[in-house]
Amino acid sequence: MAKQPRLAENIVPEKKIRSGVPQEERAIPKPIVKPALTRFTFSLQYFKQIKYFEIGQQQQAWYISLIDRLQELSSKTREVFLRDITEKQNFRYHEIDWNGTNVPIKREDLNWIDTAYLYNKEEYPFVQFHISLALGRVVGFWDENHVFQIVLLDPLHNIQPSKRYAYKVDDTHFMSSQISSLLVDIQKIKAKIKEGCSCETCLEIKKIPTKINMTNLLIAHLDDSYLEKIEGSTLHIEQILELGLLSIEE
Repeated sequence: MAKQPRLAENIVPEKKIRSGVPQEERAIPKPIVKPALTRFTFSLQYFKQIKYFEIGQQQQAWYISLIDRLQELSSKTREVFLRDITEKQNFRYHEIDWNGTNVPIKREDLNWIDTAYLYNKEEYPFVQFHISLALGRVVGFWDENHVFQIVLLDPLHNIQPSKRYAYKVDDTHFMSSQISSLLVDIQKIKAKIKEGCSCETCLEIKKIPTKINMTNLLIAHLDDSYLEKIEGSTLHIEQILELGLLSIEE
């Protein structure tokens, strides 16, 4: 049988041509993708507690209700919600009337917010929606990315005092965390350092927070009985934890 002639190695196979364009060079048409409607998205970038808008007096159930409300709105389509009058009424969603009777603050009082938002009332109006009829309101604004920036939490309905309750504004109580409390303690100590003091301890305190200590942090809940034992121990909490881990290994 006669052998088939071998192609020379430098011969390139002919490209398949269709409609005058090599097949491998033809652009593959991409499917048209319609822009997706955006859902509610929240940010706490500008959240702050101020007088009449503090949350220290609230019970655990209030915080659960707040989270539930945010979760519920997160499942809704923003554009559809804002066009639906009935939906907005159900959530008591409306702009803040800063000229309402006995409103305890002015828009300009929210001076920790970027001025591009704060002084642009037309593009960034402040609005509210309720947590529930009895549990107060969430106050904020939509930024340019359609993210709802939560600015204030209003558990006692102080942002829009009601005629039904004689436009009364109720006092609130600040809620602090262990970290914020610690920072206040540090600031108080710093304020007591005499000017010109150059002792090593004072110099180190002035550097706090250094933001250079990278370490492992554990946050855990302890019953009061265990906490009392730790506070009465001569060992540091790290030593107690290490001993506990050693006992598990043994």
